[in-house]
Amino acid sequence: LARVAQVFDRATALLDGDASSAAAWFLGPCRGLGGQTPLATAETEIGAAEVEQLIGRLEYGVFS
Repeated sequence: LARVAQVFDRATALLDGDASSAAAWFLGPCRGLGGQTPLATAETEIGAAEVEQLIGRLEYGVFS
């Protein structure tokens, strides 16, 4: 649970503190994660790292 909360906090920061937009992104399918939701992906340690890498790429404007 702590791992998912940490990833959600990074997603919220990416979206300028807009928690509702972060929740919508977190619960929706994501092309950069092979169509999986960030929430489902972040359930494992490896998946959480993958979501954090995606957020990092989005922060720097790297097409994902």
